[in-house]
Amino acid sequence: DKVIIATNNNGKPSTGVKGGTVQESTSTKKDATVSSTEADWMQFTVTTTTNGWYLSNTSSQYIGKPTDNTFYLTTTTNSKGVCSVNGNGVFCCNNRYLQKNSTYYRMYSSINNSYTPFYVWKVSASYTITAQSNNTSYGTVSLSGTTITATPNDGYRVKSGDAGYTVTSGTAVVTNNGDDTFTVTPSSNCIITINFEAIPKYTVTLVPGSGSVTSTTLTESSSGAGVTLPTPTLNGCDEWTFAGWKTTSAVTTETSTKPTLIAAGTYKPTSNITLYAVYQRTEETEGAPTTENKTYTHTIIAKTWSANGAQTLNNVSWTLSNDGGYYGYEGTKGQQVGSSGSPAKSMTLTTSGFASATKITAVKILTSGASSVAAKVSVKIGSTSYTCNSSTNPVAISATNTQYTFTGNSTGDITISWTQTSSKALYFKTITVDYQTTTAGGTTTTTYYYSTPDCITETTVSLIPKITIF
Repeated sequence: DKVIIATNNNGKPSTGVKGGTVQESTSTKKDATVSSTEADWMQFTVTTTTNGWYLSNTSSQYIGKPTDNTFYLTTTTNSKGVCSVNGNGVFCCNNRYLQKNSTYYRMYSSINNSYTPFYVWKVSASYTITAQSNNTSYGTVSLSGTTITATPNDGYRVKSGDAGYTVTSGTAVVTNNGDDTFTVTPSSNCIITINFEAIPKYTVTLVPGSGSVTSTTLTESSSGAGVTLPTPTLNGCDEWTFAGWKTTSAVTTETSTKPTLIAAGTYKPTSNITLYAVYQRTEETEGAPTTENKTYTHTIIAKTWSANGAQTLNNVSWTLSNDGGYYGYEGTKGQQVGSSGSPAKSMTLTTSGFASATKITAVKILTSGASSVAAKVSVKIGSTSYTCNSSTNPVAISATNTQYTFTGNSTGDITISWTQTSSKALYFKTITVDYQTTTAGGTTTTTYYYSTPDCITETTVSLIPKITIF
């Protein structure tokens, strides 16, 4: 960048290079247009470091000193003075200083203690960028602003990284964007050469493992054309199928960890490479069964039976059968069956509602009889009698509501039986069943990978009959 300073409008150059902004002591901004000839003796180079030139009408910015402490400043029309930095500011000829007021800079004269208006122009430097190809038969280039676009011909490419360009003359910072474009930041007129190169033809070597392929060496027909990877043939390995090609090494031990694979089909190598065939098989494993302990219970809170037959208690059907002739309900004791006038000498309560159970471990019945009852209760699961208090079955009941627990380890229909030698009413309030269910384990499918599975090779044997002549 260049900065041009003049003390009045007559000192302002009028034609040529387009400037950025003009800052004058009245804080008014103007555009500046100067020619390189007119501006040459009035301009100096500006850097953008902390010692550079910052042009603003705000007190937070300043015009810093130049690196050589010297620049040119116009004090009258078409006159120039050599200025230097001292303790009073930027000193120029005729005892004039460039000083900073509270909001802007102004020219101060120590002779008459007055301020002279001045003007500041910032003129952007302009550099010419020339782009060229290292070989037009390899590719061409085009330039738009500071961006060079490279277009490789078939079979060619731009070299990667910094090798993709050369600053042939001048100075510039060049960035290879990686997409065949380059960004140029010049600091002088410069020539940038874009470097193309031929794309080599690569060879792929195949290691088919237990399989076979028509050819184990594949070479590109032309640069960048790629090759067609085959699917190997496996003989005698019915459970194994081709999974893909591996770039690093063969899978020498059967593993369930899937490697990174390349599918059969078009493949474009970026160098000469060896690929290894990998095969796969699946194996299903049954998981361990799951056993769950469950409890069923139902409490009778109203008269449920008015005759022999089935009733559903908490989603389970129970069938009542008895030889009595009366049905009722008592709040504490529950369902009543029989009476002193029409007693149930024999009564059963049965269900097949636990057919899915793999084991019934306990049946608990809260039951009783009328005063002075002489009756017993027993439980069977299928044909197996369950025991109460470890050995007793049946067990005598009383007129007091009592829970009797029958335990065992069987499956089948549940039968609860009452018999009595008295002529009394019988009651049952709560039925509880402890049981287990078993759920089969799920099937887990595992895939295994291997480069050299064992295969059965078929061999044809020809038998020649032996003829003996007597």
